[in-house]
This record gives sequence, structure tokens and C-alpha cells, in this order.
Amino acid sequence: MSNLSLNFMLPGFRTLLTTNTFGTIVGVMDGYRKMLSDNDRFSQPWQIVDRYKNVTRDNMPDNETITSFTDRIVELFEMVNEEKGGSKKVKNNVMVYQIPIEQPASVLPIYSIEEQKRSLQAEFEQQVEEDLLNGNREERARAAYLVVCLDMDDNLSKKYKKEWKQACYDLSGYWKIMNNIFFGDFEGLTQFRRKFQSAGFVSLPEQFQDDQIYNDQTVWKDPKDLYN
Repeated sequence: MSNLSLNFMLPGFRTLLTTNTFGTIVGVMDGYRKMLSDNDRFSQPWQIVDRYKNVTRDNMPDNETITSFTDRIVELFEMVNEEKGGSKKVKNNVMVYQIPIEQPASVLPIYSIEEQKRSLQAEFEQQVEEDLLNGNREERARAAYLVVCLDMDDNLSKKYKKEWKQACYDLSGYWKIMNNIFFGDFEGLTQFRRKFQSAGFVSLPEQFQDDQIYNDQTVWKDPKDLYN
């Protein structure tokens, strides 16, 4: 059933839903009991089996049910809500939850761009130097790419002149990457492109079109041929 799909129309847009998702939406809208009692001459009764089977995750129990799975989620919510200062109580003969209002905040610390860059420089400095000196073509090209991205080229290009020149040559041969850098139409690529221009990279003579990129499986081409 999960392989079936439905074209579901809502005001203003149209989307493609799997039958699983469609059933979830109907369940939320109508409720379990109404779905089971929906047995008129215009529609067949819903055959809902209380079974939950997840085949995409390891160590899932074989005897899981939708009810037990839902109960655990509710219990987890109640535990977390209580830890945060919330509560559960009966109001007008209906069980309701009091959920404290929290101000949105980042779970992890947010570092500035400069702080992130310094951290990455410290993390990759030793590796890129090793790749510049002893790496193969792919490793040298990757090192050159990281060096430019992290603004380390001014230092390393002077420290390892011969190796840096070779690494730049190697990177220039990855024509699909260079095509994206110099002809990509994403707004954020403008500053990215300037980094490579400042490091001495030049644009390909012409832009490769999508069909050329997708149909040509050659990963690396000699820059002598590309830039002539």
C-alpha cells in the first residue's frame, strides 16, 4: 500500500501523497473511532490493524503496535513537559496539558563566521600541508580547494610555491567544479568566486551546459586542453 500515491488537492496547491500519509491526514481530521464507524453505502469501512512495522531501522520490536508506539510518545512528551514546568490536569471533564512558553534558542552555540573559519583552519592545516607535499592529484586538488575556501592560500602559496602551483593546476582540471565556481548562478557564489580569483584561478573560456556536464563522465581533464 505504501507504493501507491494520490493526487491530493488543497486550495492553492496540489501535492502528491503516499497512501500512508493520506491515511494519517484523514486520521487526524476524523479520528480513529469515526474512521472505524464510517460504513455507509458510499464508502467501504476502514480496515485498521493495530500493528506498527518499521523495516528501515535496526532493532525495532516485532510485536509493536500503533497504540503502544503512540503511548510511549505521549509518555515521553508528558515527562519532558513536566521537567520543563508543565502539568496535566482535568478541565471541564477533559484532560488538558499546560505547556510552558519557552523562548526559542539555539541548542548548540552559534559561532561567528570568523570563529568557524579559525576552527576549520586549525582542524585542516596539517592535513592540507600533507596533501600538498605528498598527496596524489585528487588529494592535492582537494587541499587547494580547502586552502582557498579557508583563506589560507596567501601563507601556503609562499611556503610551498612549487607544490601550490601543482595543486592549483590539479584543481583546475576538475572542470565541473570550476564550471560551478565561475558560472554558478547562486547569489552566495559571488564572494566564493572572488576567493578563487584572488588566489590566481581563472575562469574557463566558456560555460559548460547542463547536458555536457551530465553526459560527460570524465572527471578530470588536462587544463592545457581546457583553457586553450
